Amino acid sequence: MSIVELSQEVDKLAKVIIQKNQELDTLKRGYNERLRVINNFIAKVHPDQVDERITSEAFTQEISKEINCPNCNHTVYNNDQEEFILIPKKQIEYLPLEGDTATSEKKDRPPPQKKFNQNSKRKAHITCSFCKEQGHTRANCKKRLGLIN
Repeated sequence: MSIVELSQEVDKLAKVIIQKNQELDTLKRGYNERLRVINNFIAKVHPDQVDERITSEAFTQEISKEINCPNCNHTVYNNDQEEFILIPKKQIEYLPLEGDTATSEKKDRPPPQKKFNQNSKRKAHITCSFCKEQGHTRANCKKRLGLIN
């Protein structure tokens, strides 16, 4: 096998890998879109549990289980024979796409940012020229204004 043939085979293999990755991303997007529909429904039905999440693996395991009555052992739900699925009370986590570094949930809700009050830092270092105390200026000095003896 020559170097040219080897290079062509590696090129074919790389193209197949790229195609499979694109198919996988398409499937993940479709799955996440279906999860988004389910999560929107859950948010409408259970608005108090919007922040709670379960993994998609746990969701898949739960809906594929057969549910039996504890008293009579009658099959209440069997995923293979039913035309409907069970809807969880908690929202389901989305699958991360190949190129994404953050999940779509993080894109939907940015993390809360801490706000630092720059004025309080500045006030701590200001010294009043009238009473020589820190934290206020001469214009706001209570001793000079006659509010404190």
